[in-house]
Amino acid sequence: ENPQAVAAVAEIHGGGPIRINELMSSNSGTIADENGVTADWIEVANVSSGAVNLEGYILAKDENASKVFVFPEHWLEAGECAVVFADNLYRTEGEYHAPMKLSSQGGTLMLFSPSRTAIDSVNFPAMGEDRTYARESAGEWRISDQPTPGLPNTEDSYRALRTPAVDAGVEIAEIVSSN
Repeated sequence: ENPQAVAAVAEIHGGGPIRINELMSSNSGTIADENGVTADWIEVANVSSGAVNLEGYILAKDENASKVFVFPEHWLEAGECAVVFADNLYRTEGEYHAPMKLSSQGGTLMLFSPSRTAIDSVNFPAMGEDRTYARESAGEWRISDQPTPGLPNTEDSYRALRTPAVDAGVEIAEIVSSN
């Protein structure tokens, strides 16, 4: 199921509990999907103080887009994020895949509420490989070389993604360099 375009947008009604939080339009190695493919990706975040069900929220390039991504039932706790791969697939089971790609030359991305009201929009610039367009805590956007898919857009989140876990319960017990 891939519903058609949403209604024309006269204005954006910001302040909803869900917003676009980060996106990458040229992913060469930051994050891979379950098949090892490094596709463009979009992150939405719950900016409210309570849990929100993403069911029915829509990601689209614009209000006239024929290819849109509609979230299935998925509860996000306050501050949590969800990642959607933008790779021309449409999948709502397991990892999310949207039937669109993002242009590395820049573009627009919109978020609509389940009632098809535009609640967020971002015009993103051209970006190099593995750069993200991320919303800062004050709501301003910036190009970043510290992607944080699925986590808050902070330096601590970036470090956590890049730091090997030392207490993962798995260790290398033996190495044979020549057998």
